[in-house]
Amino acid sequence: MIRSIFVTCLWMGLLSATMGQEVQTFSMNDAINYSYEHHLNMKLAENKIRTAEEQKVETRAIGLPQVNIGVDYNHFLKLPTTLIPKQFFDPTAPEGEFGEVSFGTKNNLTASATLSTLLFDGQYLTALKASQVLTEYARIDYQNDKAHLRDAVKKAYLPPLLISENIITIQENINVLDKMYRETNEMFKAGFVEKLDVDKLYLSLDNMKVTLDDLEKAYKTAIDALKIQMGYPLEQELQLLESVEALSSPLVDFNDDAEVDYMQRTDYVLLEETKELQKLNIDRYKKGYWPTLNGFINYQQQVQGDNLFDNPSSTPASIAGLQLKIPIFDGFYKKAMKAQAQINLENIGHSQQLLKKGIDLQVKMAHRNYKNALEKIESRQRNVDLAERIFEVSQIKYKEGMGSSIEIIQAEQSLFQSQQNYIQSLYDFIIAKIDLEIAYGQD
Repeated sequence: MIRSIFVTCLWMGLLSATMGQEVQTFSMNDAINYSYEHHLNMKLAENKIRTAEEQKVETRAIGLPQVNIGVDYNHFLKLPTTLIPKQFFDPTAPEGEFGEVSFGTKNNLTASATLSTLLFDGQYLTALKASQVLTEYARIDYQNDKAHLRDAVKKAYLPPLLISENIITIQENINVLDKMYRETNEMFKAGFVEKLDVDKLYLSLDNMKVTLDDLEKAYKTAIDALKIQMGYPLEQELQLLESVEALSSPLVDFNDDAEVDYMQRTDYVLLEETKELQKLNIDRYKKGYWPTLNGFINYQQQVQGDNLFDNPSSTPASIAGLQLKIPIFDGFYKKAMKAQAQINLENIGHSQQLLKKGIDLQVKMAHRNYKNALEKIESRQRNVDLAERIFEVSQIKYKEGMGSSIEIIQAEQSLFQSQQNYIQSLYDFIIAKIDLEIAYGQD
């Protein structure tokens, strides 16, 4: 009950400077979900998916019919002239004489429409598959970025909680010391204790207040760090709903014998997708030796005349055809590129094996840290219970005149340190729990 009152007072004190402003409250899951919507890294990841989708459309478009319409207009300011023998027009003209003749019309207008399409290209079929895999890669990469952000927000959410718990603890100790200081000061005035006892308690109390001030500043810094991870405006206030104890419940789904499913790890799945892309890259170079076939059809209408609006001449034309290209020799270019792609595929396999070993080690260490952290909580709790009993006995002895101020100050300091150690053990346990979930690729 007393601790609940302290928690309430703490939040009122921390938020007193923000009265009149709207304060949003966040549980850990709320903070994670907020970051998904507002952190710029997620915007970048979403744009990667959009880009991959557009690249898929771009690739598909290569094999679809292409239609183009063109209009050409030419106006001759002066028609070109050609010299021909005059005898061509006048048989009686002397041999060797030439006359100037202009061919054509001053205005020429040609309108054309062309339909072309890819009829067969082995590389195109591979490119279609690759564009689908690339889109899936972008989606998995998005989930990978999302997981990294989730873990970062979780770990950024904890320091403010740890600091606030320490603030509560030190405030409780300050209240106890302040009461003892006032009582001892009255005893000094009555001549029952020395001035030195009063000064020692005052010094200890003052040190506690300095520590409290440092913690309150550290709390604000930790909150700002959380805001950055969430993509939350720094100038706006936020309040945390969780407590360290509430987040320190043990896991029930993991044991030392739990089998590692590598496909639960997005970093491993990304390597799988990279391997698939590299296989398609090899296939692309193989099909580079295949022939390609394109088809086209063209229709055009040509209008000619010195005046296009006065009975011009109009003539249509149309053509259809096929274009077949058969690769013969490229200086071993495709052979070299295919060999490089095969080496890259082999390297991806090696990277997967290394990642598996790394994941196995990560899981093993995470289990060990989790167990150690759980055991440490129990040990630190026993230390707190013992320190509380020692402090209570020291208080009784001091009030009865059987103990010294040094003894009670030391007991108080031991209690405070034990409480801090216990809170730190809860924090370490939560971090160990998060790391274990990360190792297994769990949310």
